[in-house]
Order: sequence, then C-alpha cells, then structure tokens
Amino acid sequence: MKKLIFIFMCLSCFNAHAQNILNSSSNMMRNNDCVTMQSVDFSWAGKDGKNIYWDFSDIGNLEVNHNLNFSNDSLMTFQKIEDSDIYTYKFICNQLKQIKKENRLECINYDNPKIIMTYPFQYGDSVISDFSGSGCYCIDHKIKVSGQVKIMADSYGSLILSKNDTLNNVLRVYTITTTSIAMDMDSVNINSSNLKQEIEEKYDWYAKGYRYPLFETIQRTSYSDLMPVATKKYAFRLLPDSINIKDQENDSILRKEIIEKEIANKQNEDIIHYKIQNNDNNVNIEYTLDKEASVIGIIADAMGIVYSNVKQNGKSGENLSMNFNSQGLHRGQYIIYINVNGKVYNEKISLK
Repeated sequence: MKKLIFIFMCLSCFNAHAQNILNSSSNMMRNNDCVTMQSVDFSWAGKDGKNIYWDFSDIGNLEVNHNLNFSNDSLMTFQKIEDSDIYTYKFICNQLKQIKKENRLECINYDNPKIIMTYPFQYGDSVISDFSGSGCYCIDHKIKVSGQVKIMADSYGSLILSKNDTLNNVLRVYTITTTSIAMDMDSVNINSSNLKQEIEEKYDWYAKGYRYPLFETIQRTSYSDLMPVATKKYAFRLLPDSINIKDQENDSILRKEIIEKEIANKQNEDIIHYKIQNNDNNVNIEYTLDKEASVIGIIADAMGIVYSNVKQNGKSGENLSMNFNSQGLHRGQYIIYINVNGKVYNEKISLK
C-alpha cells in the first residue's frame, strides 16, 4: 500500500485574507485629493497585537470638520493643508519626509527632514529617525527644533467606526515624536534660552482598500524645562461613505476583497450530508450534496500516514458513497478527512 505524508495544509483550501500592507501606490497622498474628517471625542487607542477588535461606534461627534487638502508636483514634492497648517514633504527612496511646516504663527524649515512614513509598511515594521530644523515664531522670534520620530505598525484587526461600518484587515500605525524647542529674539542665545519640549503620540488606523486613515487620535503634551504645561487631545474619523475621491488603485483592492469574501462564504456553506459506517473490513461514507461539488476522502492514522485517498465529483441530490478497504490495517484510532469544495470535515473512527 502506498504511504504518503498526510499534510492537511496541502489538501485544504484556505481563504486567509492577506494582511494590510501600506504602499506608496495605495496609501500616499495624491494631487487634488480633498478629505473631510469628523472631529470626535478623544478615545483610548486600545491595546496592540494581533486580531484586535476596535469599536469606536459610540464616540461622540463634535460636529466640527477637519479638512485635509493635498497636492504635489512632478519633483515629488507634496503639500498637505490641514485646517490652517501647511506641511510640505519630499518623497525620497521610498520614504516620505517633512521638509517644512508653516501657519500664521510659525514657519520651520527642516534641514534634517522629519520622517512621516516608509513604504512598504506592515505589521511588525518600525522605523526611527532624528530631525532638526529652524525658522521664526511670531515674526520676531528665532526658533530651533530637534527631536526624534519612531513609527511602528503595532497591531492589526477589525475596526468599527459606526453601526454601519465594520472593516477588517485594518493596520494600526503608532507614531511617537519627541521635540526640543529653543526660542529667542537673539539667534546667538537660541540654544540656551526658553527651552521647551513636546511629546506627541499619534495612532492611525488604515483599512485595506482606503488610501487615508479612517480613524486617528493625537495626544500632545507640552513641557517647559521638562515640567509639564498642558496636554491636548484630538480624534478624527473618516466614514467610508463620506469619501468622494476617485481612487482606481483602492477601488480595485476593494473589489478583490469583496470577491474573496464571497468565495469564503461559499466555501463555508454546509452542502454535504453524510454518515459513516464502520464495518469489519470496510469504512463507508454515504452522502448527498446540495449542489455540485468535488469531494476528497482520506483515511489516515495518528502518525500522518495516508492509507486510502478517494476523489469524486458529485451532483446535487444524488445518493453517493465512498468506500475505504480497511482490511490489513492495524487496530487503533484513524481520522476520516473529507474536503468538499474547500471546506474540511473530520471524523475519528476506531478499527478493532
């Protein structure tokens, strides 16, 4: 009798969704994109790890819009206008880095740019980088900043944004930025006077098939000479139904996700009805099918040795059977493995 190594992984048809991987083609900001997020009550980001379940469906909506407008040029220089702040970035060697920040109070140019994201980026990845820059504050004050950014893809799972929006394949990215700020009217004394610090923790939830984060929390604490001064907290939500940008790359990903989900649902259908009869020298499986299917039957022992392997194609409503000759097999426990269009059933039998 032919003996084969019994490997379920090779015989079963699994439909495991690939984890969300952030790529420049599907997750980089794009020219002329406009996104309006909702300002919502701040919420704890939840724990990190695998297969986490985040539910933000009950958080309060502050009814204030958080507007994001994006643009870029042919030299891979990007700009984001976020409410009243303007951020400028360069995309270099698969990394997006901030080179400038400006608003009505300050303007900072980064001689050592601040890293924002590296691509591709997936669960378990992390990147750390220093930054530094200088500029002016309230026109007449010189300002110098330096610090460090650490970015980690710390968890993945499912995200509930509202009672109508539950999304799978969600990757959460955690960014912690520590900044030292020196300010003085006299540039000679700027490194030794009026020192301030800032620690910012930011969480972004990226769902597969969506370019921009669908949920974001920010907690920013300011210090003066290492003494805490104030903490500000923000949270923003982007409901999928409110996204009105054309995005062929992500639309294609979403269509593929829908097809894979439909296939998975079909594979999980119970379309076989069977019973197993264990007689003296025969193990017989009698079965019927609700629809046409390919059926694989295997009998193997606890050591993974296959003693019989039968494959049949059956139609709906037919009375069908599989027969395994157990003559000559040693006494003991065996497993009956049945694969019906990718869905697996297992039964244990005893041969005496």
